[in-house]
Amino acid sequence: MIVIRGDRSVLWKVVRRVQMAQDVRFGYKIIEKWPEYCLLDKGESITNHGRWIIAHYPEYDKDGNTTSWGYGHYFNSLIEAVDYYKSELDCSMKVSEEVQQEDLEEPDGDPDVDLDNGRKFYGLECYNDIRFDSRLKDISEMSERCLVNVLLDEREHKISGGIYNKLQVDFAFNSNHIEGSTLSHEQTRYIFDTHSLSGDNIKVDDVLETINHFRCLDYILDTYNEDLTEDYIKTVHRLLKSNTLSAESKEAVVGDYKKYANEVGDIKTTPPQRVSDQILQLIDEYYNSEVHSIEDIINFHVAFEKIHPFYDGNGRVGRLIMFKECLRYDIVPFIVNDKERIFYYKGLSEAQLDNKYQRINEFCLLMQDDMKAIFDYFEIDGVTPEVSIDP
Repeated sequence: MIVIRGDRSVLWKVVRRVQMAQDVRFGYKIIEKWPEYCLLDKGESITNHGRWIIAHYPEYDKDGNTTSWGYGHYFNSLIEAVDYYKSELDCSMKVSEEVQQEDLEEPDGDPDVDLDNGRKFYGLECYNDIRFDSRLKDISEMSERCLVNVLLDEREHKISGGIYNKLQVDFAFNSNHIEGSTLSHEQTRYIFDTHSLSGDNIKVDDVLETINHFRCLDYILDTYNEDLTEDYIKTVHRLLKSNTLSAESKEAVVGDYKKYANEVGDIKTTPPQRVSDQILQLIDEYYNSEVHSIEDIINFHVAFEKIHPFYDGNGRVGRLIMFKECLRYDIVPFIVNDKERIFYYKGLSEAQLDNKYQRINEFCLLMQDDMKAIFDYFEIDGVTPEVSIDP
């Protein structure tokens, strides 16, 4: 049996690296915040509780073959992932024939998991009904710390230094910087905190689009449960580009589709006369599914960016829509980090030109991991008021 202990954010990285190595899609579910375990179930469903990874070696038959399909490779990937992140883990991997109760206890001796609740599952040990003892929190209590509620409360009461402040600044900085804004993260924060500006040689549009991005995220928080429509998408664009100097150009159309053809790199986008039809078709196809996953949202983003419906601001509008849809479907949202934009663009290009979605999916999932670390820091237990995190 392998037992690994580390901070929740590091364990997410370990699990994700296993996923990438195996080239399969794992399911993730955070059931409770305390105690924080990460229990590896069969390959199709890794259950993450945060601070521990528990898994059995695969069982072998008399010929040396695994009796559970794929688990030999699966464990090799796990060991490699742990070795890769060993400097970030609290302690090294422990390998033993059996894990005793004391191995799963905190230093104060409080039991974190009852081994009797475990069951064998294709050679792996999984705990589907863990007793959390006194640390178990009531679901209704936990839902009070869902992301949407906290963001709205902090906005209403003008709370500084909270997650609302952080997401507004991080989202505006990264999304605008990807598109060429010259404002620093500190300048972006200064604008948000003081409604004023500090620095020399600052472009007016960089400032206006930063302020407008703040307004866009506020709009999304107020309307995240609404359906995506042409009007909704155009409203986001209008909020983003209103009053900018570039909006005064004859080429520009603010809050409506482009008048002239454009392209992104080597990719030819949809001609202006076909934009409306293709956006409507994209929306219809998106809503054909009753259940929306993060992959569905990413697929929508890839198609939206290929259509490129506006003269400018397509990337920022697209990323805002992804954030909105994650909120709506109770999926941990994410911010595309400007420092990683080369991988973001590469993933978009591969999906749009070669119909290969693995890179863009993995990239967005890694960005989602960063958001989960932010959730942990601010003690956010879920996304929407209805349920806890179920990415």
